[in-house]
Order: sequence, then C-alpha cells, then structure tokens
Amino acid sequence: MSLSFHQTFRLELSNVERLIASIREQPTLDNVGISEATGIGIGKDPNHGKVQPTIDYATYGGLIEAHPTEEGQQISLTDIGELVIENDRRLRKRVSHWVIHYHLSRPGSEAEAWTFFVHHFLPQFEPPNGSFRRFQLSSAIKHEFGGRASVKTVNPGLLTSCYTDESNALGKLRLVREKDKNEFVHSQPNIPNAFVAAYILADMWERRHPTSSTVSVSTLLQPGHLATTLGVDNTILQQLLDRMTAEKLIDQMRSVSPFQVVRGWDDKLELLQAAYDAESLF
Repeated sequence: MSLSFHQTFRLELSNVERLIASIREQPTLDNVGISEATGIGIGKDPNHGKVQPTIDYATYGGLIEAHPTEEGQQISLTDIGELVIENDRRLRKRVSHWVIHYHLSRPGSEAEAWTFFVHHFLPQFEPPNGSFRRFQLSSAIKHEFGGRASVKTVNPGLLTSCYTDESNALGKLRLVREKDKNEFVHSQPNIPNAFVAAYILADMWERRHPTSSTVSVSTLLQPGHLATTLGVDNTILQQLLDRMTAEKLIDQMRSVSPFQVVRGWDDKLELLQAAYDAESLF
C-alpha cells in the first residue's frame, strides 16, 4: 500500500479521461508516451509529474489495470472501466463518481488514506452539519499512520479537495463541503439511486461475504461497509434498502432481530448498467 502514490497531485478527472482515451488506442504507451499523447505533465523523471499519479488514481478507482511488461507496461480498462466509459466517456455523471469513490476508498484499496478518511475519520462528524478543521484531519492521519505520515506523503488538502471540487473531482457527491478556510462539513450526500447502491453492495458482498446469501443490516452499518461508503445514517440506509427491495435487487427479513438483507442479483455489472440507465431518466 502507498500513502504517497499521488505525489501531492490531486485527483483530476479530466486527466483520467485523457489517460483512458490514450491507452485505449495505445495500451503499451510508457509514461513519457502518455504525457506526449495527453498533455499531462511529467517533468524530467517519467515516474514523477502527474502521469503516474493519474494512472494510480484510475487504477485504485477501479477503472484500469496496469501490468509491467518487458517493454514497459500494458494498461487496459477493467470490466467496470469499460462499462463506465461506455456510458460516461467524460466522467461527468454521479454514477461514475460513486464508482470511483467506492473503489478508491474501499477497505483493501491501496489508496489507504482515502479508506481512513471515508470510513473512520468522517463518521466521527455526524452529517449534515458535523464540521472539522484541517488540523484535526492532519492530526488524525499522523495518529493513524505514525511515522509514515507527513505533509508530503498525505496532504490533507488532497483528501478534502477530492470531495469538494465539483468541476474536476468527486464534489458532486456532496460528501464533504467547504465551510470556511480550513474548515469543512461532513454534509448530507447526494443519495445515489438504488442501482448504484446495489452495485456497491454487490461488489462488497463479493469481496467480504462470498459464501453468504444473507448479511445483517447491522453489518452494513459497520465502518468500511455500505453506510460509511455512502456517508449515510441508519435511517437513510434503510430507505435505500427499501428502494432496492422495491426494485427486486434484494429482499429483507425483518420479522425477527437481527434484521437481514438477502441478495437478489446475479450480475453486479448489470446493476451498474441499470444505474446509468436510471440516471439518464432524470
């Protein structure tokens, strides 16, 4: 895992878009070639500048896979990335932003500072008005990662800007908003449609409960699971579960405690396609 993969460069979806366009045509481009094809800055060292962080953001965001080869590297879209780009080439839709956010921050992601920020730091500040200051985030990062953390390895501004920049990052999700200089609010998010929530749940289920047909609602409320991913409380989580039930994506067993969720999907990619179809209706 790496705390410093970003090399202090923030997530810029416009660069991810250009990267994907270039590797679809020439998947074996090295970092210099990607820079020449896209205009993404690289500087004097091919492993520095914005190209490698852009590759890593796209990788940890679930869109691409990069594999070393004897000649350099081979970069290809994942199945998820193919579907995302087919529906949203410019990465402007909230469905795409939820997908990137989920993969970037999920437990086990190599973007481990995002995992900590989303699933452990933010839940301490109850939305829609729970506020925190930059120094609190900085202190929490140092406490969590110890000597591995510094301004150069984990710049708190990269985490907050990822979720406040609506024009070129994930700000449309409204998980975080800037209240004042160096002060932020864990806000009420733009709640995803039932199919987005179901896609995220399905991917989590595949990774964490592969042999189970049911999962308790209390499990979904634990740090690192569905509620903290979406930035919602128990009430809104239940509303989402009810919407998923209405769409026949899940079933619920609520006659006795602990309440259970029963999986009802066959293919998580079908859920993601349905999420894009549903968003286009609005």
